Amino acid sequence: MINQDLLKRARKFLLYHGAAKGLDQVFLIDDKVIEKLIKVAKIKKTDRVLEIGAGLGFITKELAQKAEKVIAVEIDKRFRSYLFNFPRNIVFVFDNIFNLLKDKTFLKRTKPPKIVISNIPYSAVQGILINFVKSSWYKGDLVFVAPASIIDKINNEKVLRKYFKAELIERIDPSSFFPIPNTTPSIIYIKRINP
Repeated sequence: MINQDLLKRARKFLLYHGAAKGLDQVFLIDDKVIEKLIKVAKIKKTDRVLEIGAGLGFITKELAQKAEKVIAVEIDKRFRSYLFNFPRNIVFVFDNIFNLLKDKTFLKRTKPPKIVISNIPYSAVQGILINFVKSSWYKGDLVFVAPASIIDKINNEKVLRKYFKAELIERIDPSSFFPIPNTTPSIIYIKRINP
């Protein structure tokens, strides 16, 4: 079900700021899909969660209701002024996840999460997974919103298939996003099979 408040906030942000070049930004504005994404991750109140691509915090806020701590990573600093009045168990980090997975200070002071959740630009999925392969900080599972075509890439690509097994959980109606993406997004569970 489309949350009209989330849609209004996403429209306002894009009207004021425009879309960031090269980031393929789409906002998940459907409460039922957000709920399903979190349910698939099987988050418990004692869990730490890493969210990649926090955006306006639509998923972040819901994660905070379920988890002990949420580390919300966002590369686009334009979101900073919109991410206030959030629960105290959220830590926003404005940086590129590629940099953070190599940042010894961040990795040393940040306990690894139980699960990684992301609605990131689709073009970044493969690169992020390769960075998780190279990082010893996190060796667990991931739940991504991405086109179903990424499943074949993960399960058949020479390097990725050694470390991950991707499974389609559910296709998502593109109208659950704003702006509507050109592809059909899906909830994808990515299991780590070789730490």
